[in-house]
Amino acid sequence: MANYPSAPQDFTLSFLEHITNNFSDGVRIGSGGFGHVYWGIYRDEKIAVKKLYDQNPGFDDAAFKKEFNNSFQLHHPNIVRLVGYCYETREINMEVRPGDYQFVKRIVRILCYEYCQGGSLDNYINEKFRERDLDTRLKIIRGISEGLNYLHYGQAQHMYHMDLKPENILLDEKNMPKIADFGLSRFLAMTKTHITTSHTTGTLGYMPPEYFTGKKISNKFDVFSLGVIILEVLAVPLGYRKYDDMSPREFVEQVRRNWNERPPMITSSELNRVKEYIDIALRCVEEERAKRPKISDIVSELKDLDAQHSAGPSMVPTIQMKDLALDPAFELRFPFERSKQIPCCLQLTNNTDGFIAFNIKMDQRKYHAQPNKSTVRPRSYCNIVITSRAWNTDDPPSTPRDSILVQSTRVRSYLSPAEIADNMFDTSIGNAVDQEELPVVYVPILEHPTFSI
Repeated sequence: MANYPSAPQDFTLSFLEHITNNFSDGVRIGSGGFGHVYWGIYRDEKIAVKKLYDQNPGFDDAAFKKEFNNSFQLHHPNIVRLVGYCYETREINMEVRPGDYQFVKRIVRILCYEYCQGGSLDNYINEKFRERDLDTRLKIIRGISEGLNYLHYGQAQHMYHMDLKPENILLDEKNMPKIADFGLSRFLAMTKTHITTSHTTGTLGYMPPEYFTGKKISNKFDVFSLGVIILEVLAVPLGYRKYDDMSPREFVEQVRRNWNERPPMITSSELNRVKEYIDIALRCVEEERAKRPKISDIVSELKDLDAQHSAGPSMVPTIQMKDLALDPAFELRFPFERSKQIPCCLQLTNNTDGFIAFNIKMDQRKYHAQPNKSTVRPRSYCNIVITSRAWNTDDPPSTPRDSILVQSTRVRSYLSPAEIADNMFDTSIGNAVDQEELPVVYVPILEHPTFSI
């Protein structure tokens, strides 16, 4: 743990000038609309020194004191820590008119925070963030959720951040996220569910619809912002802005396909985790405020999902063909929903040192597989999305029961789908082919519960 003081320190301007080399460009780590951020050393630890512009009509004494007071009382691992501050008035001799020099008062306002080596989350949302593995991304999402839950319910008064976005989430050297920038935050008495304001604050793209139409502020404001962030973290390169162009199911499946195609490949269990997190995000960005979950419910759900994941992988059975292992085992389960195409994921794992070509046979009037044939490289795996056609019935089809046939055969080298011929899987001409038939089962899905504030 960093050697920071237990309470924010009252720093002198001369001390902060000393540790930042007089606020030199060489130690500047960022800039914003209200000032510059530098780094310096205090108690053998780096701190971030946020020096506000001397004259800024958008950030006056009231705004400075609001951010200070909001940050002062926050103590949580996922909230950036206020280390100190500086508030000094100086008189500077300036030429106010040609030949007329006068002493003019200048107020110096500085806030000092713990230094986060990883920078802000927005630096990693795009191409650079692709390098981060799934566990890191999920860890970041969980941390943001925990910090937000603390703001909403961990204090005597509810605090709403009001400007939650990747730029205001910092990462430490272990990729632990820390929510920052509380200049726009609002407190709400525990007896109130929402308030109405006449002022517009926040960032476009992260503000919920009811704020645009009625200027309503509630605990669901930050939840909407969180949903957008989750989509940006997991749905690269789609993000929330592509969500309006697709149905929820299409969006989820496109995210799954993107993850399936990007190296390194992830397992079907990990793909399911992505889907579960995306499902939560889509509920967070519901247009109707009452349909969004509370952050406390989100944190509980994420903990349950992680507990299931920790216990589940070793307990999930697979079908071991001669050369390929199939997951899921025994049957393909499609979550039934009327008038919608239904996807299901099948993973083929090659545990041998050779190449294995596969072919998926099914009733093409009812099902589509992507890919339906390909080659699994040695000691690797391939994820296949099998999609059922839309059914215009209220109940899941039960008879006749369909099945999907998985065929595989060893080949000398990698073959593209176009190079894989149907006769390669014809046993009547002496080909060595493994086959496994997976029954198809339709199960009704439960509607997500409606949460109210």
